[in-house]
Amino acid sequence: MQQYLKEIFEKYEESFSGTCLIKDKSDVLFFSARGLANRDFEVPNRMDTRFDTASVTKTFTAVAVLMLAEHKVLRLTDKICDIINLEGTMIPKDVTIEQLLNHTSGIADDADEEAGEVYSALFIDKPNYAIRNCGDFLPQFAYKAPVFKAGTNVRYNNCAFVLLGLAIEKLSGTDYRSFVSERVFKAANMAMTYFGAKDEVCPNTAEGYFAVRDEWFRATKCAPQKHQS
Repeated sequence: MQQYLKEIFEKYEESFSGTCLIKDKSDVLFFSARGLANRDFEVPNRMDTRFDTASVTKTFTAVAVLMLAEHKVLRLTDKICDIINLEGTMIPKDVTIEQLLNHTSGIADDADEEAGEVYSALFIDKPNYAIRNCGDFLPQFAYKAPVFKAGTNVRYNNCAFVLLGLAIEKLSGTDYRSFVSERVFKAANMAMTYFGAKDEVCPNTAEGYFAVRDEWFRATKCAPQKHQS
């Protein structure tokens, strides 16, 4: 089995940069680190290299919400507007916690990627490190009209989880990052996992890179710009 997994991994080695760990319960079947964490300085990936997880964080948010539900701090049928103050926004009053979790809330997103909007374009005029807390996201989506009535359709939504983060803060009495770090990461022995800001030094963390593949991408404002050294 280990030889078979190694052969599969090596087959795609040239197009893969990262780490791989395959376990069967407590038995490690295969592990390997390939590619570069930083291409400028040719820093190789290691098994303990950190990687930005992006939307994988939604899983941790969902776990935190379900923990609160398990302890009867909230119910999945609760309305988000009854938990946090969204007065003056366009978030419908009938949107529930469950609908936010399963992408059926119908609320507008900050970047509607299903409609072809580019997420990185949000930060052309406003740097991503200007967003420090869950509430900092609200101006980017909360005042936009809903896409559909809650519970009538399904559409992937990033900012639904921003509202869930605000609910976690309101009901737990602590900030989102601290709650998830203590109740999820620490409980799962995820000692290397943490929330790092984009304008701080993040030790042993891989850089992210865009692959420029076509003329359309080069023509967009999101294409990486060449600069003089």
